[in-house]
Amino acid sequence: MERDDLKQRPVVSMRGFGSHNKVPGTWSDDSSMVLCKLHSILEQACLRELHEETSLDLRHRTKELKHLIDLEGMGRDPRDNDLRWSRTSVFMYELREDEHGLMVSGGDDAFHAFWFCINDLPWNLAFDHSDILAKAFPKIAPLPK
Repeated sequence: MERDDLKQRPVVSMRGFGSHNKVPGTWSDDSSMVLCKLHSILEQACLRELHEETSLDLRHRTKELKHLIDLEGMGRDPRDNDLRWSRTSVFMYELREDEHGLMVSGGDDAFHAFWFCINDLPWNLAFDHSDILAKAFPKIAPLPK
């Protein structure tokens, strides 16, 4: 779906709650909790989740991922407690020229998948994803126009 099509025919029903208790009508980066011990496993998990949630298969491109930040604990996830905590790792992958316009579609527990311009993100991001992106964006220099 193109951006102009979305403006004319906006998404009006989005699945909500489910296993992650996400409010209907909010967008999520739909990352998953992943247990890992090695950084390379984390990169593989990132690309696996990307494929599962969007159908975009870049699993062979682990060397082209750029690790931006890690966030954990601090009560940022309601599942955190004294015995366990969540960790979010943010990666960036810059699409090559021949990859622009690749189709994505919701999969696994994502109802929709859609490309957003980094400078025009939706206001209704789920959970603390706005905060996560605000912390990750300074690591990307310069931001695209």
